[in-house]
Amino acid sequence: MPRQYRRRVPVSTVTQNLAGGSAFTESPKLEFVSTLFTSFVQSQHYSKPSDVAERVVALLDKIPNDFAAKASLYARDRFQMRSISHIVAAELASRVRNERWFRRYISKVVVRPDDALEIAGYYIDRFGKKGFPSRLKRGLGEALGKFDEYTLAKYRGENRALNLIDLVRIVHPRPTSKNAKALEKLVKGQLVSIDTWETGLSKAGQVAES
Repeated sequence: MPRQYRRRVPVSTVTQNLAGGSAFTESPKLEFVSTLFTSFVQSQHYSKPSDVAERVVALLDKIPNDFAAKASLYARDRFQMRSISHIVAAELASRVRNERWFRRYISKVVVRPDDALEIAGYYIDRFGKKGFPSRLKRGLGEALGKFDEYTLAKYRGENRALNLIDLVRIVHPRPTSKNAKALEKLVKGQLVSIDTWETGLSKAGQVAES
């Protein structure tokens, strides 16, 4: 290659990757996005789940909150990256203050009721149940308002450390025309999954035939 076209890479941009090889230093935003789109928060070849979470937390200190929110929404919507978006949402809940976009962000990142359970569970595990932020309560409450009786029953999470009844009691979602009766049944322990009911009938029929 002719000398005039040779480009020397500044030493400050060279680093070492997780495999021990040479790599170029990424900007905090680029590294954050790369982590979101490639991390499933499970054991990987060169890292552990806790390493991924710690990396995300460290990067959140270097980038704007709204950028992190938009990136996690994109990861959840386009790439179905659930666990990593839960971590970002819970961490942002501890960082934002009066940003109006946060409640809408939480409502959008919660696609299924168990997303809400994971976000709340992560927050409580990391920061404690005392002082659960009102901004997160409002966001999760608004998100739960999207789901009908069938969906709430399907994801009520009976065997979880934090189930849907616990979450409803924490966030006090405002009942909507879609789920007012369902929330009442849920708190009273009367909400039964239709799938479970149909499966029970099917098994009962099989036993009767035999």
